[in-house]
Amino acid sequence: MAEQQSAADILAAAANPAYHRVATAHILLRQDLEQQWQELTDRLNRAMERDRVDDSLVSTAGPLAAQVRELEAEMDAAKVPFKFRSIGRRAWMDLARDYPPTDQQLNDERKRADHVGERPMDLEHNPETFPPAAIAASLVDPEMTVEQVRQLELDLTLSQWLLLWNKCVEANAGGVVDQRSPLAARLAIGQTAQSNGDSVPPLTISDVLGASF
Repeated sequence: MAEQQSAADILAAAANPAYHRVATAHILLRQDLEQQWQELTDRLNRAMERDRVDDSLVSTAGPLAAQVRELEAEMDAAKVPFKFRSIGRRAWMDLARDYPPTDQQLNDERKRADHVGERPMDLEHNPETFPPAAIAASLVDPEMTVEQVRQLELDLTLSQWLLLWNKCVEANAGGVVDQRSPLAARLAIGQTAQSNGDSVPPLTISDVLGASF
């Protein structure tokens, strides 16, 4: 059983930024590398098909595969990490109130809901202006202003921007309250039983996959 803590200890732990949830988005700003990778993998696929048809002892796909691996390593090294930390529930809600939805956005949502026969969604913030502000407030490395985030948004692809926004939400929304790994528990039980001399059936692939999803 955990040691009883005082209210002061609990508040100090809750306020400690080092304990706040962190999420990191790795963004490849070098979009030209993505294009190079696509072109190179297309060439690799064609070369593999030629090698299969020709049944030659000399592979043309091998050197291309090595180039793909080199390019993938370059892409990994070029990814820029964006580290987010939770700003706290109250600060998040206050910030959302600073960026309320417009009348046009509310009307558009009502029209959409009427068209599909649904209840309109509750728009708690402006979906255009709130995300840059929330990202700027949550970023700890690199630190960026709202204007800098807005500029970044203009230059990112849709998938890159969604990754950035999703990681910001992940840091602030938190995760599972009582998160435990079934796989770790299964392995721990096996180790305990073995130390006691008991017979425990080995883990199967189904056990591992079932505990992973």
